[in-house]
Parts: sequence; structure tokens; C-alpha cells
Amino acid sequence: MNETKTDGAALALKFANCTNEIERQIIVLLVEDLLAAGYALGVYDCEEVTLAPTRDESRIFAAMFTTDDDHLLYRKDGQEGVVPRECATHGTEGFDPETESGCDACEAFDRGIVRDGWIRLVYGNGADVISDWTTNLDERTMARASELADRFSGRARARAKREAAA
Repeated sequence: MNETKTDGAALALKFANCTNEIERQIIVLLVEDLLAAGYALGVYDCEEVTLAPTRDESRIFAAMFTTDDDHLLYRKDGQEGVVPRECATHGTEGFDPETESGCDACEAFDRGIVRDGWIRLVYGNGADVISDWTTNLDERTMARASELADRFSGRARARAKREAAA
């Protein structure tokens, strides 16, 4: 497994297309924690898969921010690359092994990319950059990024006030 961490200067270059510092900090924690938990990450930019799952942090950041939102495609097994097989969601139903295209319901995600789930990032949402994710993700893996997002958005203060009033 190729696992690479970027230094501060290289990281700034990787985030050249991300102008929101809050989003940058949240995404760095998210990617670091997913990689530390053993996941391999790919990037789907809502038009095409721009990166097959990898554990190389610099390649992940380089593939992001080319459109207004990305989906981080994650693999729990940490395996890298394109692995043609059936649709990850719907099995062999509707999957065409000759073209390696997935079923109609999820063709954009599956074009030979084995994934266990995804996390949707919507740029321009600030602290709410993590917009959605599949339910099979262990949310403890996103805890640091979620806590930082809560602090930036003020949700942590509101939650503390509610708890103090109860």
C-alpha cells in the first residue's frame, strides 16, 4: 500500500482550487482519519471518477475540487485501484462486464470502481461541506471532522446551551 502524507507547502498546492479555509481544515481531518482507519479513497466529481481508490493522500487531494462537489468513494478493505466486477450496490443485475458499466441505478459510481460507500462534499457550504454519506460508514471515523464542523458552525455552542438548560 502506498501511503503518503503531504507537508504544509505541498498541501497548500493541492488545495489551490479550495478557497474556503474552513472547508479545507474539515476535509484534511476527514481524509487523514479515513486513511488512518485503513480506508482507500477515490474521487467522483459528479461527472466522472477522477481517481480510483488509493491510500496516497497527495493524489486524493489533487483529484478534488475540480467541480462544485465531490464524492469520496471509500473502500473498507484498503485495496487500491480499479477492480472490474458487478455493481457494488445491485450485484450482477444490470452489470455489463464487457463495458464494465454498472446498472442504470448507479452507473456513474460503478464503472469498475469497487466501493463500499461514499461521502458527498459540497464546496461553498463552509462548515457544512460534508453534505451526506452512506449509512454503512462508521461515523466515529468522521468524529474529528464533524466536531470541527460543529465548532465552526456554532452547533456545538447551541448543543451545550440545550444540555445546560435540561
